[in-house]
Amino acid sequence: LKFRSEGEPVRVIVSMARGIARNLVTQERFTDPAQLKGCSWALDGFGALSHHMARLLVAALGIEESAIDWQAVGPPPERIDRLLNDTIDVSLIRVEEAISLNQDPSNKLHTLLGFAELKKLVPVQPHGVLGTTESYEKEHAEELDRLTRGMIKASRALNDDFATFRKVYDNYVTIPVPAADVKTIWQQEHDTAGFAINGELTKGHWKDEMELFYKLNPNLPKVTREEVIAENFVADALKAVGIVSGEDAPD
Repeated sequence: LKFRSEGEPVRVIVSMARGIARNLVTQERFTDPAQLKGCSWALDGFGALSHHMARLLVAALGIEESAIDWQAVGPPPERIDRLLNDTIDVSLIRVEEAISLNQDPSNKLHTLLGFAELKKLVPVQPHGVLGTTESYEKEHAEELDRLTRGMIKASRALNDDFATFRKVYDNYVTIPVPAADVKTIWQQEHDTAGFAINGELTKGHWKDEMELFYKLNPNLPKVTREEVIAENFVADALKAVGIVSGEDAPD
């Protein structure tokens, strides 16, 4: 949305998820969300997904953005290092990273707001999408068709079977997390419809996403759904693989 609003010729092809799985990790001295006013908050970068999520969270907590010391620190290792060294107060951290930090008694960090609490505060969350330029869209439709079908099939496999999720998790996540907590991560995603099992391009979801985005970024020119979303790829993929029951079933 940001790129398109700034005039870049990019469009969304398919959603990779329906939310962003994070915990809010803070120094132990923060015991109530109201204490976040005036805190220093580590971001991977300004305008990134975690920044957008953080802005939505701060708004939901009734805290002015100007009351937060936003700092672009970098990817998770850098943000976690700053937390461990107590040179930053707060950061949104991936769930598995937060669990690992919580289980290490040598640090003075804790999860102030977990996955479920964040979902209640920010029910419509930013999430990853597969996007491309308009020129690539026109010149490589066949490749994008295959990618879209593959993304939807992968989301369904992860949603439907913990064993599949665990296999993927073990292949790509190196952070030590107990088996029971890995199951909890999957269960939370499954129960909150976090997997984009139909490619999540529903009108209601994207209407909410766009309204929230422009509420936070009122100075950016507004674009239409048609300008930012290429609907044909998900529509064609669902004709091929079928529609399954879920919150992102087509309107």
